[in-house]
Amino acid sequence: MAIIEQEMTGSLAMPDIQRCPFPFLDRLLAESPVYLDPLTNMYIVTRYEDIGQISARPDLYSNKTTVVVGRHDSLVAEEVARRFAERGFPEMHTLVTNDPPEHGSYRALVEKAFTPSYVKELEPYIEALVDELIDGMLPQGRANLLPEFAIKVPMYIIADQLGVDRADYDRFKLWSDVTVERNNPLLDPDRELEITEHLIDMQNYLHARAVAYRENPTDNLLSRLVHAEVDGQKLSDPALIAIAHQLLVAGNETTTTGITTAMWLLLTKPDLRAAIEADPSRIPGFIEEVLRSHSPVPHMWRVALEDSRIGDVDIPKGAVLMLSYLAGNRDPAQWSCPADFEPGRKGGRNHLAFGRGIHFCIGNQLARGEMRIAIRRLLERLPAMRLSPDHPEPQFIPHFAIHALDHLHIVF
Repeated sequence: MAIIEQEMTGSLAMPDIQRCPFPFLDRLLAESPVYLDPLTNMYIVTRYEDIGQISARPDLYSNKTTVVVGRHDSLVAEEVARRFAERGFPEMHTLVTNDPPEHGSYRALVEKAFTPSYVKELEPYIEALVDELIDGMLPQGRANLLPEFAIKVPMYIIADQLGVDRADYDRFKLWSDVTVERNNPLLDPDRELEITEHLIDMQNYLHARAVAYRENPTDNLLSRLVHAEVDGQKLSDPALIAIAHQLLVAGNETTTTGITTAMWLLLTKPDLRAAIEADPSRIPGFIEEVLRSHSPVPHMWRVALEDSRIGDVDIPKGAVLMLSYLAGNRDPAQWSCPADFEPGRKGGRNHLAFGRGIHFCIGNQLARGEMRIAIRRLLERLPAMRLSPDHPEPQFIPHFAIHALDHLHIVF
């Protein structure tokens, strides 16, 4: 199978394609399902079946890529590592970028702190927070739902669970944003050094709270992580900070983007909105279709540990694979009429938005719960809600690592 030439298709590093990736991804699925991106030099894998098989083989396709941790190919890699070691904590592989057997040990620790029952217990607190944020918007009769609601719901929740004062919300959001920005393989070296300084601030901030919880435990996620044990072993400080950092990002990006995209779809599809308002039990199925059709995390990465072959394409040892969740969620071999938005479709929960295999998102139930409660309460409390006529239509932003709208201005 021939790889499509750059001039025919482009790159996922190109802003125009990031804004509207689906024509590009659909063409790759049809013509070159394993494609060497000419700008990132990564192999984009688009087929649902291939993504599942790669995710099931960490012995052949490692999660320890330098896209997320280390960035060893960066021009400033040595300086970044020196700064982390001297003034923060060395970066290390724990959850998202780790392989067995170490991955299993770290995940077991987090699972002890992140039980389904604990997530269920959070639901009244989540609903109270959602109502508090809606109350804050009501007097104005209008809002930009993205920064005023969709960002704050998961950010406040994960901040509370990591013991972060809500007064530091802006810092916390900054740390999350620069973490995602850092995944761009074309990142400017000077900008990478700026981001490193922000992340060192974050590491020291989280470490100070962890130290406090060692002396005075409380009932939040960070405190549970500080005191969790597997076979008598607790997390080291670098590992604890690395996991808290990952939970910070994973704990807000998917939910923020999911809520915003879901409400945009409801505001632009009146028949769908009417059906869900008439029967709120349809919300969970609607959420799964939002996640399938607009996966907030568009892709993750693996590195080939030896020469291999995917479909008809030879993959050399050391090559980085980009597993395109956006593409796999539109694979016609897996989904009937994949471009259509069909809440409640057969097998809808089998989408890739939360990953696959041993790295299936540990916080997926919390994200689903946050989205479900937020959507239900917005529909119940803002029945006259509609898109603002004073602002342009929302557009998807040009971003390498997230698939998200730029705004969602509403009036009610």
